[in-house]
Amino acid sequence: MESVLNGISDLGSGEQECVKMIAAFVKESDEGVRLFVQKELGKHGLTMKFDEQECAIFGWIHADTSTLFALAEELHLVKELKSGEKTAFKAARASEFVINPKTKSILSQADQLVLLHYVLDKIFPDPAYFDDIHGRETLLMWCERQGHISDVFALHDESYVNEIMKRFSMKKQILDDSDISLIREYFGDKTALYFCFLSFYTKCLRYFGVFGFCITLLCAILPSLRAHWMVLFSVFASVWGVVFIAGWKRKNTEIGYKWRGYVLGDTEDDDAMQRAMKEELRPQFQGVLEKDPVTGEDVYVFPTKEKYFRYGISALIVFLCLFVVTQVTLMTLDYTDIVNNWIGEYALLYWWSKPFLIHGILIQNLPLVLYLVALNVFTILYNYIAEVLNNWENHKYEYEYENSMVLKLVVFQFLSMNMSYLYMAFVLRSYDRLAAGIRNVLLIELVTGNIKETLIPYVLRTRKEKAKRKEMEKHKKEDTVTEPSNPAVEQFGMEESEGALGDYFELTRQFTLVAIFAAAFPLGSIFGCLNNHIELYSDCFKRCYLSRRNIPTRAYHIGSWLQAFDLLSIISVMSNLGIIGFTAGHLNQLLGPESDEISVVILLICMEHLIFAMRVFAKNLIPQVPGWIRIIRAKERYMRFSKND
Repeated sequence: MESVLNGISDLGSGEQECVKMIAAFVKESDEGVRLFVQKELGKHGLTMKFDEQECAIFGWIHADTSTLFALAEELHLVKELKSGEKTAFKAARASEFVINPKTKSILSQADQLVLLHYVLDKIFPDPAYFDDIHGRETLLMWCERQGHISDVFALHDESYVNEIMKRFSMKKQILDDSDISLIREYFGDKTALYFCFLSFYTKCLRYFGVFGFCITLLCAILPSLRAHWMVLFSVFASVWGVVFIAGWKRKNTEIGYKWRGYVLGDTEDDDAMQRAMKEELRPQFQGVLEKDPVTGEDVYVFPTKEKYFRYGISALIVFLCLFVVTQVTLMTLDYTDIVNNWIGEYALLYWWSKPFLIHGILIQNLPLVLYLVALNVFTILYNYIAEVLNNWENHKYEYEYENSMVLKLVVFQFLSMNMSYLYMAFVLRSYDRLAAGIRNVLLIELVTGNIKETLIPYVLRTRKEKAKRKEMEKHKKEDTVTEPSNPAVEQFGMEESEGALGDYFELTRQFTLVAIFAAAFPLGSIFGCLNNHIELYSDCFKRCYLSRRNIPTRAYHIGSWLQAFDLLSIISVMSNLGIIGFTAGHLNQLLGPESDEISVVILLICMEHLIFAMRVFAKNLIPQVPGWIRIIRAKERYMRFSKND
């Protein structure tokens, strides 16, 4: 510790601003428990001070600069030197690193919260003093489960969130790298990567939307060549998917290098990133101690037979859920046929159903509304079931837990939410019905989704600010002194941040409709692009003003979501070819009136091989590592070898 103190002696550590976390103890909690928690945190270099309020007793948790620097060195946090080079932090060289002007420290707010959370995850309840300990749960988790603590959260910084929201304007609706860096300094890697991915995806949708609009316009101007235009668009949509994936990998490598100086895919850098992550066992993991056959150390393990048994039960329950949703979807489609038949035969016979507004809009779209309601109900139920199953599977590491959750969500999303469209496309072979269904769903989600995520939150915040102003004016008229509002009390009443899992899920759902069924509705990408422009602002607004601040998480990429998008892009090749070949009959029009189904299948196979060859070419055309990074790396290696010689 002396070397750490010597390293920071010239930095004026007393002026540095340390971020705090809050453990909200319930009012009825045992004082002895609170004091014991305070003592245990003190053993690990953390300080807890109590602040009693009407709603709870807040335990403010923070660490001094020397403790944070020691932790930063332990976790190999990469920071920027004044020379511009990025390297793992060393407390002894603290004076050589760039100081963040907002925190007046080398460490950003997100860094400090990561370090605090890292320490809290290492403080476990002592079995000598605590009963009913579940697995490897931490001390604060035990207190929360026993009802002593209601929540642990970080406090928002008003100046920071205001600066983040000021980055949005009518002229600038897409976040650039400087904006993403600001979000990373405040919310951490995982949230910053989500906004970076959403911005990049929206940019790519712009090109997709422009091409789709041009194809739609050409089909309207030259209807005799409609088949040619749609085949061209299907090929474009199939190749666009792989260009988007390859482009994001390149973008991810670029921002990763700017943030840490590491190159994704480089063997040495991957090893360094793996060491820096210090992947710990999940606190919820329950295992038994056994000797490692290689190292001889005591490690926690979960019996293999029990693990695969739980995986099997989870798979059965997931398939059962999918079966139920599939049956409901098919019933909805049957009900749609019944409604259409009734409208054709009886709608004009009754006075109340004669107006077009009634039978042509309300009754016509009633099955779709019921389908969307049922789908949303099933989504909520399935998400709950998936979370319960994921917890029950007892995953050892956090990445295993997240990968399993992503798999469950994507499988459900693809089969349940697209079953009706696949049925329309390849069983009923009704192109008009498929196109109308895709169009209606995208339009409904564009309107209702943004009302829910933008308009309602904005109204709630406006009403809250208005009530606060009225309260201040009331006290001013009564000539009474108003106590300043307590941010901890206000944010304690906020909803917990949901994280990026649900946001990625929404994007995969949109990507499915836009890419997999592109041949049915070429304008779908425009709807998706419009939605994402609003989504960027609403997601940021929600995180800054309407929910508690999430605990930052370190990450180098978006994880399994990239594989999910890649898989969907591959499926889009088959689905779009199937739509133009069997559903819309465009290939029959190209081959002529004497063509049969066998010739269509042969042409589809040839097109499929050609498109996959084009995808491979496009993928190799966009290297994962940008040229400027390769040049810098080559110079670094050259200098290193020159020194050795």
